[in-house]
Amino acid sequence: MMARSRQAIVVGGSLAGLSCALTIARAGVRTLVLERSPASLVDGAGLGVDLGLLARVAGDDVAAPGRLPVLHDRTRDSAAYIDVRSWLRSRALEHELIEVDEHAEVVGLEDGDGDEVTVRTANTQHRAAIVVGADGVRSITRGFVEPRRPDAEYAGYLLWRALVDEHGLSQAPAMIPPRDTMRLSSHEGYQLVAYAVPGADGSVDPGHRRLSIAWYDGGRSKLLRETKCVEGSRVLQSLTPDRIPKDVIGELQSLAGGWPRPWGEVIGRALDRGLMFGFPIAEYVPTAVANGRVAIAGDAAHVATPMTGRGFVTALEDALAIGSALAENGLVRDAMTAYERRRLEPVRSLVMSGRVWSEAFLHPDRLISR
Repeated sequence: MMARSRQAIVVGGSLAGLSCALTIARAGVRTLVLERSPASLVDGAGLGVDLGLLARVAGDDVAAPGRLPVLHDRTRDSAAYIDVRSWLRSRALEHELIEVDEHAEVVGLEDGDGDEVTVRTANTQHRAAIVVGADGVRSITRGFVEPRRPDAEYAGYLLWRALVDEHGLSQAPAMIPPRDTMRLSSHEGYQLVAYAVPGADGSVDPGHRRLSIAWYDGGRSKLLRETKCVEGSRVLQSLTPDRIPKDVIGELQSLAGGWPRPWGEVIGRALDRGLMFGFPIAEYVPTAVANGRVAIAGDAAHVATPMTGRGFVTALEDALAIGSALAENGLVRDAMTAYERRRLEPVRSLVMSGRVWSEAFLHPDRLISR
């Protein structure tokens, strides 16, 4: 099988991967993005965004009219995951130095002759001077950088997520003012983070937005193991709406009434319409984020509880650090070493701070006894 040579390869074409591709290309390096899923993949979630970092990553005015739809809140800016991915993808496809292959599943990496790394997919091989793994929580490239610790570990709890149209809800427009949308609530040992993002048409007007639900649930480990989402300490997959047992849906419906208005109604609609996904939470504290000519970024490098609210922001910071390292050092191992020097300690601190929250959420009695 003949290997095709490239200057840089990014493994993973989601938010972190596309961000890394853009900063690498802006450093003047021709880049191939390998993504196993089609571009139409939809993630029903919202996320916090940093418009300044996004603009630096893409070299574009993210806040200009007609650009990424963002809801500006008193505490943060929020957007829908699918909108952010679509915006980054369009920036990447427009860049003359970036090629995107959205049907390429990477199965392994190998050291080359010292000047290149070989990336194997199911159908072909590619060689590159630099490889960046941005392939998420269940990363293949992490095993190359940290062979003794290739897997993120299940943190012991589940996150129920959904993105629901606000239109037609009885309470939402009156209860959620346009510039005060984020809610953090506790109920019977659960935690809920809920906020608005722009509607599918980009609208930020009450009644025309989408509402993002993140419900932290510490009592579903048995369910996750029975549905093969978690095996041992490894997270294998998410729990899709069609695989949530009916009795669990009924239980969630009953619990939803305990949340402040209008969130119980939002959750009920998500469950009725099959919009609720279950995401087993994993955590990973890295001891390295680079090995030779290979680096890892985003969730491939560091996995923190979403409660930190910094997952995407940290991935953008990773991408900017990689671009700067390449601009300053060129396509050599020193670039990846420079990237690790900049990023390892900050991302370790982020994950460890998140672990404190996870421990308090799962074992509040231990805090009381201290």
